[in-house]
Amino acid sequence: MNKISIVIGGFLLMTLNSIGQSQKNFEGEIIYQFDFISKMPKVDSKMIKNIVGSGSTLSFKQGNYRHDYDGGIVEFDIYNKEDNKAYFKKRNNDTIYWSDCSLPGNKIKNFKFASKKETILGIDCDQLIIEYEKKSEIHYYNSDSIITNPAWFKNFKTNGENLIDEKEKSIFLKSESDFDGFTMISIADKISRHKIDEKIFKIPANSILVLEE
Repeated sequence: MNKISIVIGGFLLMTLNSIGQSQKNFEGEIIYQFDFISKMPKVDSKMIKNIVGSGSTLSFKQGNYRHDYDGGIVEFDIYNKEDNKAYFKKRNNDTIYWSDCSLPGNKIKNFKFASKKETILGIDCDQLIIEYEKKSEIHYYNSDSIITNPAWFKNFKTNGENLIDEKEKSIFLKSESDFDGFTMISIADKISRHKIDEKIFKIPANSILVLEE
């Protein structure tokens, strides 16, 4: 093989490897539907849905994500890995609240794992139960199909998010979250793989930013 062939062959191999790596990690949108189980006698799931919303659209790209909510008080929330901050905006309000994701938050007490526990959109999902001191979350995910790089979240320490992502290496397709007055169930209704414009993860320079307390 002559030198030109070696150079072309090497360049082609690097290009194919680069394409393969870019296709490996998930980029696109996941649409979720919400359901609620009330723990309060005088509050039904419809009332909770009016406050929280009926669903959300997750946009995800290289560790940055954004949820746009279908109804409810919150219009959107964003995580930007470059500044390691989470932002959220209430509907009909110009103020954007932010929090520092390097702060610990609730500490995880224990993980419980079960393989191929549920099938969602035809995808076999493992189960991870995340136990905190006063609440728990259950995630259903497939780290061979909806893949993420846990290194993207190494600095996201709030509520042990970095530890969760290290175990799951994926975006969950279903979650069950316990709160004081209700349980929230979020389940994927549609998955779409396509390029995401990074601009949607940027906070406009003229935004009114307030630290969340």
